[in-house]
Amino acid sequence: MPYASMAKYDIVRFSVWLDQLPFETVGRLLQIVYADMDNWKISLQEEDEIDDRIFKQYMWTTNDFPAGMIRQQSVVLVIQPPWIVSVKDLHEFSDCRTVSSTRAYS
Repeated sequence: MPYASMAKYDIVRFSVWLDQLPFETVGRLLQIVYADMDNWKISLQEEDEIDDRIFKQYMWTTNDFPAGMIRQQSVVLVIQPPWIVSVKDLHEFSDCRTVSSTRAYS
């Protein structure tokens, strides 16, 4: 397991690892395959959320969108380390057939 050496509950180290290895790799591959995606980036969304200690949000986007359209035209990547997510959460996520276009808590 790639996260086996990480301290339990260390979501900061886990999110840095994800950002520097799989996210950078996928982002770079997409830029190579699709030249028009050269200015797309995956970036951590630093928000003061109550759940920051249990999951992190990244956004895959470009600055080419008008300011009010960025969230609607981007991909949000939400990560939660396997030592934090519960079996019930995994089942609820896998059973979900639709994703809301707005935040439930906004």
